[in-house]
Amino acid sequence: MIILLLGDHFANLAALFTVRVQRRRRRIEVDGSVIELAIDRGEVLAGERCERFHEVELELVSGQRGALFDLARQF
Repeated sequence: MIILLLGDHFANLAALFTVRVQRRRRRIEVDGSVIELAIDRGEVLAGERCERFHEVELELVSGQRGALFDLARQF
């Protein structure tokens, strides 16, 4: 799809940075609700530069939103 949109300009594209990520996932049950906890550790590489990052993500898989917010408040 992107190739069709860019046409002849596609050949001019070049990567400016690379992102490497390791993700760990766990499903947690809270008061009958299921929440997925994802922990990302990664780095963004651009030429000689490297920036590391960490991210925590909570996603309500099923159940009540309140359980998600209760778990988030613990962090």
